[in-house]
Amino acid sequence: MEENERKPVFTNTYGPSETTFREIYRYARRPMRIILIVLLVCIGVYVAHHLYQWIRWAVYYNESIFSQTGVWMLLAELGVMAFLIVWEANGAKRYAKRQLRRIKESYGTDDPRVHASFYDGEVEFHNDATNSTSRMAYDKFATCKETKDLFLIVTREKQFLLFPKDTFDGTDIVGFRAFMDEKCPNTKRKWRKAD
Repeated sequence: MEENERKPVFTNTYGPSETTFREIYRYARRPMRIILIVLLVCIGVYVAHHLYQWIRWAVYYNESIFSQTGVWMLLAELGVMAFLIVWEANGAKRYAKRQLRRIKESYGTDDPRVHASFYDGEVEFHNDATNSTSRMAYDKFATCKETKDLFLIVTREKQFLLFPKDTFDGTDIVGFRAFMDEKCPNTKRKWRKAD
């Protein structure tokens, strides 16, 4: 069959958005977020215990709690904890804005469209901004994950591919899941429960 006669099983046309970059950030940073949460809990317990000890000491000796140098250190630690919490909470938003700015600088537009065509043996990507086409076999996929709004695919080379659900052309999502299950049997998959 000629190349131009092939019919894709599924097609998806998408562009970069803040939502997709936030999803990438959350997926990639998940292990680090867990470490940060554990670290913050440990520091919080340490600070609370020592603060309690200094309050008891201040009450017993009838002195101001702020006369102790250690209390100021603990308050500084609390400030660092608060900064880390706010920094991590806004990390996805900062990452998304930075990536969108880079795309605009690279392509000269803030909405370069990519057309993904899912064929039986491969996925074909066509980038409108660069007018380039590339292909990828399904065995290159390491992870397929579904979120509320999109499908996230991570390749074995750690490349993130995002396919928003609302940009599939006339596709039922259940059919796409089944297609990916068939084409990627050795891929780690995590689909959402039926809505």
